[in-house]
Amino acid sequence: MKRILVSTLNPKQTDVAFVNKGILYDLDIERQPSEQLLENVYKARITSIRPSISGAFVNYGSEKPGFLSFKHLAAKTADICPAKESGSAEAPFSEGDDVLVQVAKDARGDKGAQLTTDISLKSQHLILYPENPHPNPKLSGYIQARNRYTIHSATSDIKLSLLPEGMGLILKSSSCTSTTEVLEIELKWLLKIWEKIKAANEDEIYSSPRLLYGREESPVRVLRDYAGDTVDEIVFDNEKTFADIKAYSEWCLPEYKTRLRLHDQKTALFRHYDVDRQIRLAFERKIKLPSGGNIVIDSTEALTAVDVNSAQARGSDPREIALKINLEAIDEILRQLRIRDLGGLVVVDLIGMSNREDQDDAEKVYQHAKDSLRNDRALTRIEKISSFGLLQIERQRLRSPLSETVSRKCAYCQGRGFVFNVEYLALKIMSIVSESAFKDRVARLECKLSPDVIAYIFNNMKNSFVEVEQEANVE
Repeated sequence: MKRILVSTLNPKQTDVAFVNKGILYDLDIERQPSEQLLENVYKARITSIRPSISGAFVNYGSEKPGFLSFKHLAAKTADICPAKESGSAEAPFSEGDDVLVQVAKDARGDKGAQLTTDISLKSQHLILYPENPHPNPKLSGYIQARNRYTIHSATSDIKLSLLPEGMGLILKSSSCTSTTEVLEIELKWLLKIWEKIKAANEDEIYSSPRLLYGREESPVRVLRDYAGDTVDEIVFDNEKTFADIKAYSEWCLPEYKTRLRLHDQKTALFRHYDVDRQIRLAFERKIKLPSGGNIVIDSTEALTAVDVNSAQARGSDPREIALKINLEAIDEILRQLRIRDLGGLVVVDLIGMSNREDQDDAEKVYQHAKDSLRNDRALTRIEKISSFGLLQIERQRLRSPLSETVSRKCAYCQGRGFVFNVEYLALKIMSIVSESAFKDRVARLECKLSPDVIAYIFNNMKNSFVEVEQEANVE
């Protein structure tokens, strides 16, 4: 059974777990106040134009300015912003101008958010582009409008005379099973949202920077974006959230009303469905596989390296064992990529895929990975397994990685993943003390150290410190 579990008992955090037959395959954690501004629309102000990088920095109300690339402009803006032969573009605005922008990619680390003027508004089945009549989706499963009246789907031509001229519309693949009435209701709703945004943007009372449209709260977005026909249940652990979603469903998505359920067990929702234990694995570097093998995941900002090991796997046929471990590893790796939301380049070092006689098995592993990636909500691209047994996957990052959402860098190692041992620290302190003790006008040195380092110094290096005290005449 496929379930979506929504936990909102903590008023400052919404946890959404996607479970299929008891296995966690995706996770979304959102804290309040939300640091995720994706899809928000702002009336912003141009603070600095940088022709050298074909973009501008924009103040949209956040501590860090956002970056608006000239490549991410709405169609009507791009028409007056032609690209030069060098690849750069002329700015269609000046410093100090107000501009309507949407967050295309959240801020991360020292980098500000990436912005766009090509606004898009989403509903259950539709994506409306109010200022772009010819959107060009890169996602498979999305269908583009042929013209303002007809949208071609896999089943029929749906007539939508409601779409104003100059706007574009994209249908999600789930829309193929929807009626024209449902699609027209959603389109009317999106058009109303756009009218409110446009009116607020043109109103001189609202000075920039100002938020004009914020994306829906997490439970509503779950119902809107992920509650497809394959989901059997959507379970909530908060009565108020359950009542709000039920009312929303009756108004907008009546077909999902019977799938909503309130968790009434004494045990916590995530613990009841064994999700807590599976979430803890998302913070482990090494994960065991059913056959006895394991995978080791090391991640940086742009690159994730995954090593597949045979470990304690046993069997009479090495090739058969290697294939089994690799297939299990692919399933677990792709699951961890979704749960942890790791993006950029992912390189997987497989077992026994470098020899010519292993090419048939390598093709099986590649096809298995390719088929499994179709279930990923992020944009992905996969390369054939190389002659060195390496599988490369490129994955779009949908949000901040899980590790950044629920943790912070270690104060000692600063995210490097290690701390100096007591021997190294004791020698480092000895060096600092020896240098400082012989400086002018120093009568006393005081060091504040951890108990382990102090114990090591007293047991192994006390005489060295006494010699420095005597030579420098310093306490």
